[in-house]
Amino acid sequence: MQCSTPGRWPVAPQSLSLCALAHTAGEPMTENTRLEALEGRLAHLERGLQDLSDALYRQQRELDALRLRNQQLMAEVEGGSQASSLTTPERPPHY
Repeated sequence: MQCSTPGRWPVAPQSLSLCALAHTAGEPMTENTRLEALEGRLAHLERGLQDLSDALYRQQRELDALRLRNQQLMAEVEGGSQASSLTTPERPPHY
């Protein structure tokens, strides 16, 4: 299999085409070269997917903790407003 693209690195290595990967090594695109390039790209994608999955998991845990804290604070505010409405307001000491 021959490629028509030049063997330069016009973009980041992760987004290079298989042909550009083969040309950067200075060899024609053979089945082994193509397979190795595909395996490398697959490994890169799998790593990226795992990183995104881990980040999403951490963010979900943080979101759950923040929701719980928000509910606790809302309960405190509601409890405080009910207690203050039952008592007569005191005058501040500077009056």
